[in-house]
Amino acid sequence: MSRYASALLLLLAPQLLSAQQIDVAGIYRDASPSVALVIMLDRHGDTLSFGSGFFIDQDGALATNYHVIAGGAVAKVRLSNGEVRAVSGVLAADPEQDLAILHVVGYESAPLALAEARPAIGEPVIAIGNPMGFEGTVSQGILSGIRSMGDDETVRYQVTAPISPGSSGGPILNAAGEVIGVATFIWKEGQNLNFAVPVSELERLWNERSDAQPLDVAAAATGATGLGQFSTNGRRLEVGMESVGELSELDEQLFDESFAQAWALDLPRGETVTVDLLSDQFDAFLIIVGPGIAEPLTDDDGAGACDARIAFKASEGGSYTVLANSAWPGEVGTFRLRVTKEPGPMTAGECESVAPEGSELDLLTWLLSRPIEGRVLGVGGEARGELSASDSESWDGSYAQAWALELEAGEQATVDLRSDDFDSYLFVVGPGLSEPLSDDDGAGGCDSRVTFVAPLAGTYRVIVNTLSSGATGSFMLRATREPGTVTPGECGGGEDMDLLAELGAMVAELPLVGSLAVGEEVAGALTTDDALSWDGTYVQAWSLKLEAGNTVTVDVLSNDFDAFLVVVAPRLAEVFTDDDGAGACDARVTLTAAVAGQYRVAVNTVEEGATGSFRIRVTERPGPMTPGECGTLEGMEELMDEFGAVEGRRPDWLASLAAVGSLAVGREVSGSLTASDSVDWDGTYVQAWDLELRAGEAATVDLRSTDFDAYLMITGPGLDELLGDDDSAGRCDSRITFIAPDRGVYKVLVNTLNEGDMGKYHLSVTERPGPVAGGSCTDS
Repeated sequence: MSRYASALLLLLAPQLLSAQQIDVAGIYRDASPSVALVIMLDRHGDTLSFGSGFFIDQDGALATNYHVIAGGAVAKVRLSNGEVRAVSGVLAADPEQDLAILHVVGYESAPLALAEARPAIGEPVIAIGNPMGFEGTVSQGILSGIRSMGDDETVRYQVTAPISPGSSGGPILNAAGEVIGVATFIWKEGQNLNFAVPVSELERLWNERSDAQPLDVAAAATGATGLGQFSTNGRRLEVGMESVGELSELDEQLFDESFAQAWALDLPRGETVTVDLLSDQFDAFLIIVGPGIAEPLTDDDGAGACDARIAFKASEGGSYTVLANSAWPGEVGTFRLRVTKEPGPMTAGECESVAPEGSELDLLTWLLSRPIEGRVLGVGGEARGELSASDSESWDGSYAQAWALELEAGEQATVDLRSDDFDSYLFVVGPGLSEPLSDDDGAGGCDSRVTFVAPLAGTYRVIVNTLSSGATGSFMLRATREPGTVTPGECGGGEDMDLLAELGAMVAELPLVGSLAVGEEVAGALTTDDALSWDGTYVQAWSLKLEAGNTVTVDVLSNDFDAFLVVVAPRLAEVFTDDDGAGACDARVTLTAAVAGQYRVAVNTVEEGATGSFRIRVTERPGPMTPGECGTLEGMEELMDEFGAVEGRRPDWLASLAAVGSLAVGREVSGSLTASDSVDWDGTYVQAWDLELRAGEAATVDLRSTDFDAYLMITGPGLDELLGDDDSAGRCDSRITFIAPDRGVYKVLVNTLNEGDMGKYHLSVTERPGPVAGGSCTDS
């Protein structure tokens, strides 16, 4: 969920135009692509503050205000083209001058020029920033003064170009489009008194920069004060009283586009109160800031159902600001604010609020925000730990724990996660990694392994996680320069388990067409517009929310086709399948939920190409059976056995393909897929190239094409399984980064995601990953 506190409240001021001429449109056109929105998150993953920033070198160095990042644990930036990038850390920071320089991951920027000459009072200036979230806003004015302020007589430029909340950290430019200062604050008691840090201080800080350090170290100050400056417009709360209000589109809007309304609450020092925000019209979110509160107090559903509650003790006497807010953007409606000395009654029931699409934090940002809390892992070292319910809880109900791993640019590391208590799952995130590296069973058995080359120097986060929700227990983490031995045996064992995992993974990727509830029956239809499975059957996915311990029976009933049912637990913890369990050609799965969360119910057919109407029924106890026998000749088990046999032969078959040419690290080649190439089991064309590598040599292979959705595979000596990738190079392009386990010739296999696709492509091999293309595959 996105929450933030504005670091300083900047008031709108009337625009004053200089008598001198300045090409505002031209300067804005040239400079605005180098200005970005900075979003700060706290250690819980909640949005804390936002501001502006601008690039000052081509390798992703971004200047902003220190108060924008203060109190944050992780940051991301939204570029002028809408693309969101992670921040690897802070290159330099100066709280006294209110300046910070961040490093933006994997972005080659066009930097703004820094002015060499000191500006003169009266010359025209423009400001570019993101006031109140309105990105890319430009304003014009003059340099109205050069001031020595405070006891230390810090120099600040006074300008008349208006700025507002969100403009902090943006550039102040002269008539030549050069940066003369960094917008920092306004003088609230006056009118149009806006101030900027001189660019000479930024140049000094840039010359003092070092390797990026984690944000939760560099931004250790608090960023809670800004929310307290939201206008209450006379709205006041009293202890023992209940007040009625209405959240509307006329209220102030936070960065996540949710509305917020401020109320004042005066408390004496030491008084303990409970504040409840209650609404029948929106999912309430409550924020409280004030004297002695370092970070904003927040709550979502603490009062029961979708109502919010915060109980706290006033560490200092004074006026506190209570913000009535909504959990999701755009929600409005009436509410009640209640302040009591003792907690009041809880609202009955569960909160059924659903997040709008795209509201959740992306996986990379969430992982980067996990607190390290002093846990350190070193290359060549081993550490033991305990995963417990006190660790961070992921969206799928699994627990996650972060460890710090310091690496130099180009340094190779293999991280192993081993446990006898749970099926381990491992993530690695950090500087230069545009997406998380992850693994389930790469170290053998149920143990995980990630081998990678650090693109940049800095602190990487090693995230200990589990495949199953709620799993806890002891574990061992080890970091080595070369991959070590693997754990013998299989995790859960057997080809059948592998096939079920493939089936579950396919279902987990399907779009949801609707939701189910226990005690309800819904009607639907399979059509040729639905997703196509590997065996040519159509498949459709529905969600079913269950609590741990719930026992349910799911039936798929159809007179039009022979039903096949798949139910997948959160994070693929369990996969259930059935063909004719409900009688005749109808399917049934009865299960007891091992973990709480959203289960996926996939409606499928036994026969290829079958479509038609169906009903899904979810009951606490098994319902009536459909009479009669299923007369279809084809059985799903036979198809699954056939698929398993084909999959088992594929690596050897692919390795046997004749190569059309040779690759080498540092080389790029072009080619074409045609109908004369070999045909894979799914009807796609495949073409092989040879790549010779030394044992331990790192390689990143990119497959790019504008003619087809690329799919890349690699097999070869020492690889226990076929490596495959779809879109990791951005858009519809593929990327595989790996370390050669043994010396020898590896097969690089050019393939497509869709049957029958052909066309031109480019293959490149590099020592380490380069930038990825922006956008998603659907944008292509």
